[in-house]
Amino acid sequence: MSTIEVRAEVHQLIEQLDDKFLNAIHSMLETYVQHEDGYGTSDNPISAEEMKSQLREEVEKGRQGQYITVDEWHEKSGEWLN
Repeated sequence: MSTIEVRAEVHQLIEQLDDKFLNAIHSMLETYVQHEDGYGTSDNPISAEEMKSQLREEVEKGRQGQYITVDEWHEKSGEWLN
């Protein structure tokens, strides 16, 4: 089914919804559109540009030697479980 066909069918289905479900769909769509780029690690909305910026910073830190080895990570993660 093409995007055009899906949109047309969705419009037809929306016309059949009761008010309660229509309001729920509206809320979901509104949230999705406002935060369509995704979520950060703390489950907070984050834009694609903000995520790209954070990732660029992390890559730069790695290039500057600001990272931990896998062994160090295993050691730290073991501490989290105690």
